[in-house]
Amino acid sequence: MKDRNKWDATTYHCISTIQEKWGKDVLERKKWNANEIVMDAGCGSGRVTKRLVEKVGKGGFVYAVDIDTNMINQAKEYLSSFKNVLVIKSDLLNVELPRRVDVIFSNAVLHWILDHKRLFKQFWKLLSEESNNENKEMKGRGLLLAQCGGYGNLDKVYSLMNQIRGLSEFEAYFVNWKEPWYFAKPEDTEKLLKQTGFKNIKTYLSDGTTTFTNRTSYSIFVETVIIKPFLEYLPNEKVKRSFLKTFLDNIEQTGLAWTLDYVRLNIVAQK
Repeated sequence: MKDRNKWDATTYHCISTIQEKWGKDVLERKKWNANEIVMDAGCGSGRVTKRLVEKVGKGGFVYAVDIDTNMINQAKEYLSSFKNVLVIKSDLLNVELPRRVDVIFSNAVLHWILDHKRLFKQFWKLLSEESNNENKEMKGRGLLLAQCGGYGNLDKVYSLMNQIRGLSEFEAYFVNWKEPWYFAKPEDTEKLLKQTGFKNIKTYLSDGTTTFTNRTSYSIFVETVIIKPFLEYLPNEKVKRSFLKTFLDNIEQTGLAWTLDYVRLNIVAQK
């Protein structure tokens, strides 16, 4: 995972209600046991990690991993009252843990990693073997439980952003533009998981469309999360403000206000 320009973790922590809801929904798909060892792959500011720590209880343990320094610092502060979580700064392709984990959980992160083949191999290495022990404490070991942006994610929004970066006032800044995300198809993800050795695989898309109440709340969220990769190519705040304003004006004019056309890729697989 490339160490991109740092995230505004303070703002993200305040506005990431959507991501927390997604994470909560994914967590509810599994019956959690009190002694499970889990990796939160891409913990961000720690809002969903807190829910995960609470799920495994004092007998369990969570390794919260993220590459961004600001997110790591925010997560450490937010989770400081918990004794059964360790926050680790690392990219997910090379992360090393003190021990193997029973579950790898990830929410709204994996689309930022372009090489999913390598990613799933790394997850395979970190996961414990599935256990045949019938004691309920052992069920579910070796589980990958994740959700991220999937095929078609934010198509309308990103199509508009790409049009704007092609405008004469901006195009010179995007000569070396490379898309920083990979929104995978369920069938392609299933194929990679099978090649890695996973079984009991389930991959599917779900709707995550989100609408904000007004331009201001939409603008703060988009600037912090959605449009961030585009703004990183721009040289100063004046140009960044102009790009953001142009985008917001177009969103309003095209009837997309104030909606984000999210599509989520859901992943469940067993080692």
